[in-house]
Amino acid sequence: MKIGVISNAAYAVPLLQLCANNRIQASVFADACSDKDSTSALRHFCQVMSVPLYEWEPAMLYTWIKELNPDIVFILGYSHLIDIQQLPSLLLDAVYNIHFGPLPTYRGPNPVFWQIRNNASTLGVTIHRINEKFDDGPVVWAKDILRGYHINYGTAHTILAHVALEGVAHILQHHAQQKKLSPLPQSTVASRYYRRPALNDVLINWAEMELGEILNIILACNPWNKGGLTLYQGSEVKIIDAEVSKDKSVNSASFIPGTIANHNKCLQVVCKGNKLLNINMLALDGAFIPARHAEKYGFLKGRQLGN
Repeated sequence: MKIGVISNAAYAVPLLQLCANNRIQASVFADACSDKDSTSALRHFCQVMSVPLYEWEPAMLYTWIKELNPDIVFILGYSHLIDIQQLPSLLLDAVYNIHFGPLPTYRGPNPVFWQIRNNASTLGVTIHRINEKFDDGPVVWAKDILRGYHINYGTAHTILAHVALEGVAHILQHHAQQKKLSPLPQSTVASRYYRRPALNDVLINWAEMELGEILNIILACNPWNKGGLTLYQGSEVKIIDAEVSKDKSVNSASFIPGTIANHNKCLQVVCKGNKLLNINMLALDGAFIPARHAEKYGFLKGRQLGN
């Protein structure tokens, strides 16, 4: 059996490791025009494991498929729509997209961000056949897992990449045994498309947002945006890690939301409803700053975040 993997993402590595462990021949196609940093982990794995990796322009994808002549193709972490008219007819029912979100409720290019941002209680993985639209083909396998509230954007991708292996194994077994899968068409009633995150989606509004929403922004932005965005004296600051404060000694009612209530040992910021947020790690001008050192960078009690 020959497997084609179309991906530019590090989270394709568990799938390739599964193929290697089961002595399944795999080959990878990556978009040469994409961010080289995003492909580095994939490139290193392929080099170490002697997995063929073709970093070509997207238009060359169909040449790669023709030359490889794979039995199955899996797509994950690839931003271009596949033109099914250019696929071999025998391959049309054997090309599967691995989508890190439940479908059709979380269609779009960044479902993990939105699941965390929306405070979803679960995270989903869906594997579906492709058609002429993004995230629209019939579903062959899906699974939801409980979302631990310590899980950020990066760790969610790592976890879901391993959860998806169950679905991949299910598909490989059916193909090996020449059994038919039973794909289900997606509902048109519950479908929703989420665009890529914009500035307002990652920006913390101290006056309007509840503490829980602020925490979800921080988790949803780590590591790709280096944390949730706020301002401090006109400069951008990213909050990388934070938690609910259990400190009862601070009179938060005397401060407006966004005010630094304490800068000793940690950075405590007042949120809506007189709740306190403990900030543990910041990013300022690209440098990571433990909050215990924040006062040395001018983050002082009584000063305001968000301006």
